Amino acid sequence: MNKDINNQISFDNKLDNYSKNKLNEIKSRGDVIAITKAELSKYVYEAFENKNSKKNIHLGVISQDTINRIKNRIIGIKGIEIDNLFK
Repeated sequence: MNKDINNQISFDNKLDNYSKNKLNEIKSRGDVIAITKAELSKYVYEAFENKNSKKNIHLGVISQDTINRIKNRIIGIKGIEIDNLFK
């Protein structure tokens, strides 16, 4: 299953693969990975319906080079806030 998720994410979004450890961590916390737009919509609507939900929605893995490029171009946001964005 892990390989299928990574194959679909890589194919659809051109993002990097989740490590096996990261996939297990996401699953163990009860979080979800949205692979398609339909799944993302479903999870967002569920979040609005259940405001007590602490579930995180993961969209894929951005490479460290891309993260660094984005961080260098962000203005007007504190360093801690930027770090929280990319956790």
